[in-house]
Amino acid sequence: MRGTAGQWKWGTGLMVVSLFVAGCGSTAPKPSPTSQNMPNVTLKWSCPCLSAPPQAPETQMLYRTASQVFQMTHGAVNIEVFPNSSLLPQATEFEGVQQGVADMSLSDPTQYQANLPAGMIFDIPYLYSNWSQVETVFSSTYGKQLNNEVVSQLGVRLLGIQDLGPRELDLNVTKKIMTPADMAGIKLRMPPGNYWTQLGQAMGGAVTPVGFTEIYLSLETGVVQAQDNPLPTDIADKFYQVTKQIVLTNHLFSPVMPTINEKSWNELSPIEQKDLVTAVTEQDTWASNQVAAQQAQDITFLKKQGLKVYSPDTAAFRAPVLKSFLCDPTYVSGLLPGMLKFALKTAGAQQPAC
Repeated sequence: MRGTAGQWKWGTGLMVVSLFVAGCGSTAPKPSPTSQNMPNVTLKWSCPCLSAPPQAPETQMLYRTASQVFQMTHGAVNIEVFPNSSLLPQATEFEGVQQGVADMSLSDPTQYQANLPAGMIFDIPYLYSNWSQVETVFSSTYGKQLNNEVVSQLGVRLLGIQDLGPRELDLNVTKKIMTPADMAGIKLRMPPGNYWTQLGQAMGGAVTPVGFTEIYLSLETGVVQAQDNPLPTDIADKFYQVTKQIVLTNHLFSPVMPTINEKSWNELSPIEQKDLVTAVTEQDTWASNQVAAQQAQDITFLKKQGLKVYSPDTAAFRAPVLKSFLCDPTYVSGLLPGMLKFALKTAGAQQPAC
């Protein structure tokens, strides 16, 4: 909210951020002259991502964006970053932004499902085969129309889209996984929610919902035997220390979308709004590029840690998962007219027989 001009602040429990400020580039972003001498705006940005090094690109993106916005607005807009679910737990984070407890979050489309099923177009497993296809749909006329729906119906605004990397399976058992049948009886951690339960079951696992911050201990103690996440997350959060193999299922090119409460958005001047979108877009691109560049290095790193890393029969996983979602009215009946057809065409995929 607006207040008197102040210093750049960060959320509780944070580490020194000079690394992230320096990481924004050697040339400082050009500031917006009309932001000078305006009252200060403080935005609270909540994220379940962990702040301990090595930080995943999604975590670094928060700090880089905050630094860039601070510079571009001459300090008129401060962003306080709250990682580690220190402001809001992951399960209620989106609702917290809607209610104004937090101003911003990194949201995924599954969080829109209950009130806006159209958002699921970006999170249908195996619909897309690469990240550029997701970006094409997001930046299309359909994507802009969807953002308008998010604003009007949910009271938040999508500021951009970021690649977390394809989600893979990692397991603390040695059984080789080539098809969904091989997952039978394996306790698979998935995030809370019906969407994740359906995905895990379609992949053959015995789904056990566990919060993000509890994954490591759950794998270590055997509460779960497997979990799914992008490789940068597996490494940043050290899940490889308590798993034995990575199965490159590539079942979801997982997007995350920086969002802002619409009332908080309207507290910004038009120039500040433009600066915020510019910073988010640039840092989303930076994070997505980091993820793409790191994929091969991540695989090499994981193998050096003693994990087996291999690809399964992708078609054997894709067929039941895609059918499970595209034949379920829960996920397709609420999509914007023409948007699924456009996405299928963009991805070179076909609607399965239901």
